[in-house]
Amino acid sequence: MTKKTSRPIARYAVISVGTNSCRLLIAVRGADGVLRSDYHETRGTRLGEGVDETRALRPEAIDRTLTAARDYASLARGSDEIFGIGTSALRDSSNRREFTDRFESVVGAKIELLGGDEEASCSFAGALAGLSANGVDVPASISVVDVGGGSTEFATRAHANEEPRVRSLQLGAVRLTESSLGGDPPGPADVERARRVIRAELAGLPDDVRPSGALVAVGGTATTAARMLQELDESSGSGVATIAAADLSALLKAVVSMPTRERMRMRNLPAQRADIFPAGMLIIDEIVRESGVASLAVTDSDLLLGYIARHAKS
Repeated sequence: MTKKTSRPIARYAVISVGTNSCRLLIAVRGADGVLRSDYHETRGTRLGEGVDETRALRPEAIDRTLTAARDYASLARGSDEIFGIGTSALRDSSNRREFTDRFESVVGAKIELLGGDEEASCSFAGALAGLSANGVDVPASISVVDVGGGSTEFATRAHANEEPRVRSLQLGAVRLTESSLGGDPPGPADVERARRVIRAELAGLPDDVRPSGALVAVGGTATTAARMLQELDESSGSGVATIAAADLSALLKAVVSMPTRERMRMRNLPAQRADIFPAGMLIIDEIVRESGVASLAVTDSDLLLGYIARHAKS
């Protein structure tokens, strides 16, 4: 009898340099051909600190982000492919070349600066992969929103098997905190100013990108909220949660009413995210209001898994 040989398992790693966080995802493709998350880690390095005002990366922000990237490169050693990607802060900074040269020296891999449309497309691919891997039926009409530190990406499709329409907005939790939420805690005037900024950005979305159908949220704000509401397990790495819009609104009301030092003591809210969490939640709240949904799905599978799915060679 001839013994059947199974397809070799491939291992991929991607290091993502975002405005607020530096992240690592290691994923494996098994004998069944399905790509699954195997290990993930996030550090709040705040590379985009001050970029919206100065258009330049600060030396201390570069150093702490490269420290995380160096550690991630060690964890990723032995992968069939290692990718590096950069998003909003790098796109907007005048001295990004200094960072990318040092990153490639430290990691030993190229870093690709993703355009907003590519970021949105990868987030869409990662979210749908996460839903499918968890046995969730993916609706034909679906929108994926990725609220980041410096930008927010939208990807919407009306029919199954069509490519999503995408758009990236200059709207993120770090950017909005620095521009609009000066108080700690933010006062009613701060909150209303932030909401006006968000609504003005959302008003610019084309009709075919505007959220419609089922709504799925990815990114640090969404997954943190899901964990705080005890709907998503920190260790899962590829879980899916369904969150009621009313529960999100109640969480927003709680976090926006307390100063950062008190937020830092809240369960499942990382200390490095406590100062920007109200801004991220305000963005999600306005998107939920705009879409009119009673609930939304949240998944850990996002840009990183989607990037691997779209770019891995095998």
